[in-house]
Formats: sequence, C-alpha cells, structure tokens
Amino acid sequence: MAKPKLTYVGDAKVRAVLEAYACPLPMHVVKEQFMGNIASPVLGASPLRSIESLWPGGLPTFESTNEANRLLQALMSLWNHLARHQKPTKPFRFANTEKLASLGELSGVIVMRCEEVDNFLEGLFDGEEELEVPEEIADELDILEEIYRLLSKVRDVLTNEPDPQTEAGPPISRGTFGT
Repeated sequence: MAKPKLTYVGDAKVRAVLEAYACPLPMHVVKEQFMGNIASPVLGASPLRSIESLWPGGLPTFESTNEANRLLQALMSLWNHLARHQKPTKPFRFANTEKLASLGELSGVIVMRCEEVDNFLEGLFDGEEELEVPEEIADELDILEEIYRLLSKVRDVLTNEPDPQTEAGPPISRGTFGT
C-alpha cells in the first residue's frame, strides 16, 4: 500500500503550532534552518533531528500522542514543502517583505535577513565545524558569508547595537570551506 503524501498545512498552521509549543524561533528562522539542513551534505542530517533542534532542550513535553503527532505532522509538512526547492526550477526565496516606509522597517528587514542567513548556515553545517564541499559551492558559501558580514554591519549601525562577533568576523564562520 502506498504511503499517503503529506500535504503542506500552510504557514499559518505551522506558525500556530510553533507558538502553541513555545518554539523560541520565529517562522522565517525555522524555514531557513530547515532549508540549510535539507541542503546539507552532512551524513545523518535528518528532519527529526532538525525539528528537535528548534527547542533548546529538545522536543517539548506532550500530554498525548495526538499532540506529538500534531506538531510533527505540521513540521514534516513544512519540511516536505521546502524540499521541493531542491529542484533548479523551483528556487527557494527568502521571506517576502512589504515596501519599506521607514528606517525602522529597514532595520527590521536587515535583522530578519541576518537571522535567515545565519540559520540557513546553521542547518547546512548541522553541528559540524567544517564541510567538505566542491570548490564552486565553497565559493558560493564565501559569497554568502560576505553578504552576512555586510548585512551585520548595516544591522549594527541601524540598531546601534554592535555585535562583538561582527568585529572579529562573522558569527556564521564554522570552519573552512573547500574540497
């Protein structure tokens, strides 16, 4: 018998489930961490481990199997929905933003982009310090790291909260890229 396909429940439902179980990460961060993990070359990277990592102490405590299933089904449907973006014809895009009307709104978008890049790389590295990747991918990761470094500097100026890690280098640096 064929396994039923898990249909995406939608952003609103996933967001509601994350809030119901007090996930400390906002939806855009969860999506980026999943995307990084989906793209990860790390052996053993898995959706369940990625889901567990959303809470500092692992999965929350559930009062019933139905509650656990509700959370896991919603997050697995998100995972599967994001996995479609592995195809070149369906590129993944960062969260959409509205037309920015103020410096405060720009600051919020810059902070969000920093979180997105950082958490994509968090998922990609999947706890490893270094990745063995082909040179062309290493070059792309270097560009992403430079984008993060620049965004972080803009974020620090706009929020007037310099990040000590930005001064020493980007906090996403988890080792060297390369073959």
